[in-house]
Amino acid sequence: MMKKFITGVVVGAIIASTLPAYGAVTSMIGQEVDGQKEVKLNGKTVGTAIIVDNKSYLPVRDTANAFGATVAASKGAIDLSTLSKEDAQEFVRTELETLYSKKSFLEKQIEKSLSTIKNLEEVVIPKYEQKVANPRNEIDKADSQRYLDKYKQSLADEKQKLADYQSQLDAINARIAELEGN
Repeated sequence: MMKKFITGVVVGAIIASTLPAYGAVTSMIGQEVDGQKEVKLNGKTVGTAIIVDNKSYLPVRDTANAFGATVAASKGAIDLSTLSKEDAQEFVRTELETLYSKKSFLEKQIEKSLSTIKNLEEVVIPKYEQKVANPRNEIDKADSQRYLDKYKQSLADEKQKLADYQSQLDAINARIAELEGN
């Protein structure tokens, strides 16, 4: 009987002690977001904050990085730490190396895309347009039209990939210029 009583007290204490912690963790859950605002540091956008009950909540990693701090999450906490000048310079060097590597990769992808587009526009599609215009028979015409449609779709897809690569390259070039300007 005494064991059941002690067990009940212990279980009750555990439940009672976890409820306030649960309430603290979930206090934002279910809250209505009133809006969002762009967060800028020295005129440069670093992220988007949400507004809840007239309080803004900033994106921790983006904001910390904008101030030159590092972010690490561990054991239910977010740890911020600032970099020494030497560490910050090393961080920039490492980021620049990564960006230049990505830039080189994207430039190669752009070259491949341009080559593929040129081949499709100047060789493949005209060949199948000619086959559709002057078929040997109706089956050949249908097959040629099917291939022509497929190659035209490939051309559209390749042009979209090229635009995506170019957009990524533009963003990388902008970040490189920003880092080298510091």
